[in-house]
Amino acid sequence: MTLTDTEAIRAYLKLIRYGKPITVREFQRLMGYNSPGKAQRILERLVREGLATRNNDGSYEPVREVASQLNLIVIRRLIIPRRLALTSSISALSITYAILADIDFITRIVLFIIGLLCLLDSYEIISTHRSLTK
Repeated sequence: MTLTDTEAIRAYLKLIRYGKPITVREFQRLMGYNSPGKAQRILERLVREGLATRNNDGSYEPVREVASQLNLIVIRRLIIPRRLALTSSISALSITYAILADIDFITRIVLFIIGLLCLLDSYEIISTHRSLTK
């Protein structure tokens, strides 16, 4: 699987968010597929790629350790892109420092620009993440 395989990534994220083992039919409903065959193919692809495991009862569940390889922070069922945490903190720190520190004008402007660029990047990350987790 490549990182451009949005269908597999979307399926993996939904499995993590679902939070418990899921059957093919449940996965079909969760993803909005018309046929259980498509759900089965996607689940088997996730198993082949090491993103999910198939239990003895036929249900599937995600391998949570893989989330860190996709640069995701998973806290229970909450999924946060790691880059979002970084860009948000960098923007907050640079803007706060630019406001509170006793620095020259040019440095202050540069820090504001860095903060704003990080905020724009955060917005892009959120938009991409929302499109994947619909």
